Amino acid sequence: GSKEFLSNYQDRISQRNQSKQAQALGITFWADVMALLEFDPKDIAYLSSFSECVEFYTKHFYKLDTAIRNLYNGFLNKRDLLEPFQEHYKQIVSIFLDKWFRYFDGYKEGQTGILQRIIDENSMKTAVIVGDGVAYEIACQVAVKVGSRFKLTKSSIMADIPSETENNMSRIYMDNGATEKIQSNRDKYLRDQNPETSIDFIKLDEVNEETRQSQFLICTYKDIDDIGEKLQHKALKYFPETVNYFAEKIFLLFSSGYSKVYLITDHGFVLTGLLSESDKISISLDGPSEKAERYIRTEEEQSNLKDKFIVKEEERQYCYFSKTINPFKTPGVYGFSHGGVSPQEIITPYFYWERSSGPHQALAVTIENKDDLKSVTGELFQLRIKSDKDAGNLFSM
Repeated sequence: GSKEFLSNYQDRISQRNQSKQAQALGITFWADVMALLEFDPKDIAYLSSFSECVEFYTKHFYKLDTAIRNLYNGFLNKRDLLEPFQEHYKQIVSIFLDKWFRYFDGYKEGQTGILQRIIDENSMKTAVIVGDGVAYEIACQVAVKVGSRFKLTKSSIMADIPSETENNMSRIYMDNGATEKIQSNRDKYLRDQNPETSIDFIKLDEVNEETRQSQFLICTYKDIDDIGEKLQHKALKYFPETVNYFAEKIFLLFSSGYSKVYLITDHGFVLTGLLSESDKISISLDGPSEKAERYIRTEEEQSNLKDKFIVKEEERQYCYFSKTINPFKTPGVYGFSHGGVSPQEIITPYFYWERSSGPHQALAVTIENKDDLKSVTGELFQLRIKSDKDAGNLFSM
């Protein structure tokens, strides 16, 4: 916490961060150390509205979440090394959350019917990656990997609360306010709303260079949320691979003929890091209740919580959310959490990439002799391809 003490070390940290020898050995954590130590929280004091808080997070604060996630990944089993950095991070988070919740009455979700809006606004071939648990800071890492080959537009959407998959995925696919548990039913709803529009629904794993005829391709990817909830902190080692995977699939979607690619998600996440028992929020509740790590549902209004927590009144029930990033005390395993109302959980990416050189129409081609190719064992074979029957220009013919 001493700037005078740190000033003696920051130049040396910078030198080590730029060391080619260190980078060749895979030592990359100095950049994350610098991100934490060089962040100046004084600008937080000037935030005076919820929209300014959102803008501050998407321009500056998300970099701290990337840095602490990387340090958790490298040093979670070295408590003596990690604890001071975690404490420093949580102090800055606490300052920001004080402003965030002071102006939280300006919050308004923008997730409901987002896929329908994308369909209504686009006439070109468009692909949409709908991730599960792709935090804003993860999406920013994907953007870095994709680079400048395609034109990027970055924005954000406020997720509905509680920020959990069943609720938020229903908001993304359906604009009628209903909650649907089954993914295939969400797909059917969107298709029924657009009977004259060709829409395909696939898993992101199935994306390849093969040209698809549909105007809109909705690609789902649930690995981040799945492995996060199953492995908790152990899942962190897979996140860098996931960033690379997203970038590769975005390139493939453009190669297969799509002119625009979106990346959106249902919710983000918080990492609880090193926890003591005193960090866990323990409260008594009146009446029937459901307690998760990041939110509580009750049938009766809890008078003792009303002023201390964010409250959302729903039909026949109440939702309570903590004003910190600490979890409620539950029987579960801690580490990777969502469901709450922190910026990390409800500021979600609304990114899209376009071809910089304008619309590009790929030639739709099918392989006619796929069955014959299955029996080929040597290096010589005949490949028969055919263009789309409706292709009418000289290049297609």
